[in-house]
Formats: sequence, structure tokens, C-alpha cells
Amino acid sequence: MIGLRTLNIVLLSKGFPVEQVTVEDFNFHGSAPVAKLKLPQLIQATVNEYAIQLLPDRFEVVATTSKATQHRMEAIVGAARFFLEEFTSPRAITAIGHNFTGSFPAKGGDAAAYMAAVSWPSWFAACFEIDGTPTQSVTTKFDSDADSSTTVKLEPSSEDGSRIHYDINVNWGDPQGSSRLPVWELIERLPASAEILTSLVERVSAFTPATQGEGK
Repeated sequence: MIGLRTLNIVLLSKGFPVEQVTVEDFNFHGSAPVAKLKLPQLIQATVNEYAIQLLPDRFEVVATTSKATQHRMEAIVGAARFFLEEFTSPRAITAIGHNFTGSFPAKGGDAAAYMAAVSWPSWFAACFEIDGTPTQSVTTKFDSDADSSTTVKLEPSSEDGSRIHYDINVNWGDPQGSSRLPVWELIERLPASAEILTSLVERVSAFTPATQGEGK
């Protein structure tokens, strides 16, 4: 995926047993994480490019990496599976998310112009009666299939004015736990999510801004 920075799996629940979890038992290709912060209601641990964060209602395992390789995704999926097997159960999971963040170079080298073309067309700008173009951020949410939704956020990178930051989330279920989820299947679906979203980022990054908020 272009400009990838992080990818993760998030599991939500109405109650995880935080105090019973020993992060040293997790295994990331032979390496065990070390707890950096351990409180009754919060655990944070890291090892190499991987990190775990656990709250009473949220478990997250993340890799900070420039490539969504099979090796890294196996480590993330394995950690999520281990957490389910050892410390909770699929029945406790109310929602699951696959998340990807990164940035790509804006065509023409100007992130502000790219975002203006995407979200600040001339007719819309005229409604505000202001000088200049404000910083743009676009959030698009759509149903991926009958059971999931995808949210894509684009905005100029705060670190590089020539790049667009993206934050993409694919999620199933809801925090209220109104439906039973095929938890094992959804955890294993991370590589499929990465493949689909890689194509999406490639298409979005290929957009070339024209003038006055029109693109081609």
C-alpha cells in the first residue's frame, strides 16, 4: 500500500479482563512484547515494530511499517487470535476493525490544491464568501458489503505539504453488540482488506487536480 505507516486489528467488547492479561505471553515471530505501561484499566506493550494496547472495551494490535507484508499480517492476526483464545472469547466481541494509515504524494506536489479539487469546488466556495481556501479534510463512509462499512479520511499531511494523509477503517458489528459476528473469519480477513484498500489508495492517489476545484 502506497506510503503505509500503520496497520492494525481492533477488537471491541463491553468488558475485557485487563488485569488478567499477561502481554509477555504473546509471541511475535519469536519475540515477546514488553509492557511499557500497566495499570488496572490500561496496558501498553511493544516489541520491534509491533504494539499492543488494551482497555476494558478495546484491544488493539498494530504494526508500524511501510509494507503490509504477509509476515507482518500473520503476526497481527496471530496476536488477535491468541488474545481471543487465552483471555476472552468470540462471544464477547461486539465489533472488529481493520485500520490502515499512511500518506501518498499529491499529483502536482501540492496537497492543498489536491484537497481543494476534491472538496472545495468553486460553487461551494462561493457560498462561504471568504478569501482563500481553508484546509480541507474529507471523510467518506460507505458500505463495503452487507455486513461491513468502510470509512476513508483524506487530509493534507501535517508533516509534508506535498503529501495527502489517509486513514482507512473497515469495520464489522457495533459497540452495542446487536449482532453475532463470525469473529475468527473476520480476524483472518486482514490480508484481503489490505489487498482491496491498496487498490483504493492507488486509484485515489492517481487523481490529478485541475483548476477551480475540478478534477480529471
